Amino acid sequence: MEKQNTNKYFQKQEISKPIGKLLHKAGLITEKEVEEILQYQRSNCHLRFGEIAVMWRITNQETVDFFVDLFPLLITDSHKKTVGEYLKLAKLLNEKQIYSILVEQSKTNLRFGEVAVQKGWLRQETIDFVLQYIKGEFTPTVES
Repeated sequence: MEKQNTNKYFQKQEISKPIGKLLHKAGLITEKEVEEILQYQRSNCHLRFGEIAVMWRITNQETVDFFVDLFPLLITDSHKKTVGEYLKLAKLLNEKQIYSILVEQSKTNLRFGEVAVQKGWLRQETIDFVLQYIKGEFTPTVES
């Protein structure tokens, strides 16, 4: 029963998280970058947060699209994917990187995320974010 209440708490907390906060929580954008984009957006109301982040090359369009469009749909999918599959869908890792991680993982017995972080391809916050979702600790819904 405790787990159910915890999940409801996280769902309520994450139900209307703006894309900037979600990208920040995932370790893909800094708090300062969020603030700067929001300040810029005030005088450029016609631009969405994700458009500015892409225009400023903070992230890419595929990653924004993943977090706005695809990730909220995936949270309802009872068939969870591997960490690598989510990171590939978000265009945070490519096939070669995933293969490299899997090869090194088999030699070192490190976890997938540990290898990705060691190689400098991802930040620990990004791995933690995806793992929280996979474990069902929260279900983010994005305000675009």
